[in-house]
Parts: sequence; C-alpha cells; structure tokens
Amino acid sequence: MLAAADCTSLFVVPPINHKAKILDPHRVSIAADGKDGKEQTFTAERILVATGSRSLTPTDVPGIEHSVTSDAFFEWANLPKDVVIVGGGYIATEFAGILHASGQVAVHQIIRSELLSNFDIDLRTDLLGEMKKKGIDMKTHTRVTKIEKTGADAFVVHLKDAQTGATSTLNTNAVLYATGRIPNTANLGLEAAGVKLNARGAVGVNEYSQTNLPSIYAVGDVTDRMMLVCSRVSLGSFFSCSAWTLTSRSGTVVSASHCLDAGCDRRRSYVGSKSVQRQKH
Repeated sequence: MLAAADCTSLFVVPPINHKAKILDPHRVSIAADGKDGKEQTFTAERILVATGSRSLTPTDVPGIEHSVTSDAFFEWANLPKDVVIVGGGYIATEFAGILHASGQVAVHQIIRSELLSNFDIDLRTDLLGEMKKKGIDMKTHTRVTKIEKTGADAFVVHLKDAQTGATSTLNTNAVLYATGRIPNTANLGLEAAGVKLNARGAVGVNEYSQTNLPSIYAVGDVTDRMMLVCSRVSLGSFFSCSAWTLTSRSGTVVSASHCLDAGCDRRRSYVGSKSVQRQKH
C-alpha cells in the first residue's frame, strides 16, 4: 500500500473558509465571502466530503443545558475537581482515564448499559475491573434522570439504577456527555445532488470511499463506517492516492479496507490474542 507521505507531499491545497453546498456530481457552490458578495461555483472531476461529526446529547433529561459535550473538553481552561462523565463508549472511557490520570479530578462514569458494549467482551470486562481498581467510580446500568445547578460550577446529578430502580445523587463540578455522535451532513446538498444517506444521515460508501455517485467520495465520521480514530487519520491520505492511482507499488489495488486494516491491526491483534489466551485457561 502507498504510504501517506507518498501522496500528501505532492499536493498543497489552499483552504477556502466558507460554507459549501454540493450542486451536482461535479459542482460545488461556495457562499459569498463578504468582500464582493458573490457566490462562487467550483467544478471538479471528483468531490470529497469530510465534514466529520458532532456530539449528540439526549433531549429528555431535565437540566441537560447544564452539561457540556466531549467537544468542549479541549476548551477547559481549568480542570474541575469532580466530574461526571455520561457515556460508555470509547470517547467517554478515554476522557475518564485522562482526567483520572491527572491526579486532580475525581471521576464518575455513568453508563446506561455496559462499558464499550460493541467491543470484545474479555477486553471490556478486564478494563472495567482495572478502572475500578484505579479509583474511577464506574456505574453501569445507570441513567441520568435530571441535572440541577446549585451554584457556580456546582451541580447535582440524579441517577436511577436500571436493574433495581434505586435512585441516588452525585454532587459534582462538571457534567460531560459523550453519548454518541452524528454525521455533519445537514445543509450540504447531498441528497438533492443524489447522494444516498442512511437513517442516521451518514453517507454510504464502498471500499474505495465512493458514494453511489462515482465522482463523489466521503471519508471519516461523515460516512457509515465505524467511527475510529485509527481509520479517520488515514483515510484522507488514502483518498489522495486511490482517487488517482488505484494500485500500490507492489501492484495491489488500494482500498479503504487496506487503510482500515493498517490502522486497526494492533487493536484487533490484541483483542484476538486476549480471547485466545482466555480460552486456553
């Protein structure tokens, strides 16, 4: 497979920081820039959609406006002394580990069902145990029913155990939601141009990151692929190579599958070996 450097070193693309809309398989409209007030239209052989995703928060939790999403995590000027993280996916779990490792934050992770429910059962069972050993307050099968603001950087989070029905509260300085993400496909003109989206609004692509319209490609969180960092960081470079040269130096046809495998092999190998070790005992 071609290395990223083989492709990215060949192109320098100046950014245009304005809203864009796809008009058809080969044309993109750029909003007026305020200088001359004129809308611009660009024509291209291929169009790449890489608009990412945004955090999704529930709408049925009273006081949800007092929480922040995982996107705001990197904007914190100071770490809270105590934080409630809502979510059981890899983003919520990573943030729980990062904040706990700082040695400055008491962390509570609230999980509606199981930790990392889509991952290998041996891995997530071991991880849950290790996080508890390190002192992270892990609450599985628990949901947030209400968030109350009681002062400056002071909140009460109301909880309900899904298995027993028992209720409880946590006093905290911040509530961070990492309960999923949705693709940024609204107002891009994709459906009007004929690009197929799934029920979540994600762009459907084949193994070469092509949509149902051969000239329009999509990569990253905006697609219907699994949202994993190890794939996102590689697929943009992969597109640069594959859209113009579909074979590697060794003669192998390059596809998104190669790219995903290269980025995720280490994780898959660990999970697989862990499962085998378990079965041997």
